Amino acid sequence: MHWCNTTVLKVACYKKHVLFGCIGYGFILAVWRPGFVSLLQISEWLLCMVVGSLFPDIDIKSKGQTLLYGLFFIMISGLLLLNNLCGAALLGLAICVPLLVKHRGLFHTAWFLALMFSGITALLIFVCPYTERMRLMHDMFFCIAGVVSHLVLDTVLSNNKRRRRYR
Repeated sequence: MHWCNTTVLKVACYKKHVLFGCIGYGFILAVWRPGFVSLLQISEWLLCMVVGSLFPDIDIKSKGQTLLYGLFFIMISGLLLLNNLCGAALLGLAICVPLLVKHRGLFHTAWFLALMFSGITALLIFVCPYTERMRLMHDMFFCIAGVVSHLVLDTVLSNNKRRRRYR
């Protein structure tokens, strides 16, 4: 079975990361059961999960990177429409960071991602109004969950690749 021009057990492409992120999103909602939530909120969380599931590969030229930059453009446009200049500026700054690192470097290490998302979360708590904090905390949760889904999928597929090599 071929998908994304690679054998399924080789390397995860952006489609697999998006699919795995969506499966993880469904699992989180099934376990968490947030009660009544608007369709807009559910869509926002799904967008955050997809962005998170693609984020670690933002440092490599690929279709996934192009898709992710498109999602960032939509998010920045939304922030600007809501007159959230600070959020748009922070997101714009975050987009530039991958230009400084190599692939499978910092963005594939759990400690860096935990530190980065903790810093962003702390900054949002201090910068954003109280009424927006809970919404942003949920958004960050789903973004982090997406990153975790990416790292888990990469780990599982690389372990399968190693096992197949030594048979």
